[in-house]
This record gives sequence, C-alpha cells and structure tokens, in this order.
Amino acid sequence: MQGPFKDNRYGLCWAGVLIGRRLVLILLYTFVNDALVRLLAMLLFCFVVLLHHVDVQPYRHRIGNIAGTFSATALVTLGTVNLVRLSTHYRFISVYLFM
Repeated sequence: MQGPFKDNRYGLCWAGVLIGRRLVLILLYTFVNDALVRLLAMLLFCFVVLLHHVDVQPYRHRIGNIAGTFSATALVTLGTVNLVRLSTHYRFISVYLFM
C-alpha cells in the first residue's frame, strides 16, 4: 500500500490519510443539514487538504504530486463556483421573502 508514496518520518500510511480525507467529506455531506453551511465546511476542508498536499507532496514521483494538486485544486474551484451559485440563490430568496 505504500508503493506510490514516499517515506515519511512520522510513519503514516498515506493511503489511510487519503481515505480519512474522503471520510471527512462524506461525514460533512451526510450530517450537515444547511446547504450553505455544508458547502462552506466542505470547501474549507478541501482548501486545507490542498494546502496540506502542496506542503507535504506525499507521492514519490513528481507527476503523482502534480496530479494530486490538480485534483485538489479542481475540488476547490468547483466548490467555489457552487458557493457563488448558492449564495446568489440565498440572496434571491431573502430579497423575495422580505419585499
């Protein structure tokens, strides 16, 4: 399981870290009921994952690190686009209800 990952000084299993990241996203999606809060929490977590990935560079080969960075950047970009769309939807509803 440690094949594509570089050795680290903490003895972490990087496959477990990647599964843990996915588990956190699944838990946020499942148990946060408000759509705006859920999207903000998931976007913040994806941004932290991106920063961690860029800092640690867990793969042995450069192309794996580039692919991981691209994947995390895509998640943050899509989350930001959806946040803008959702916030305009919330703004429309609040203007419509309070007129």
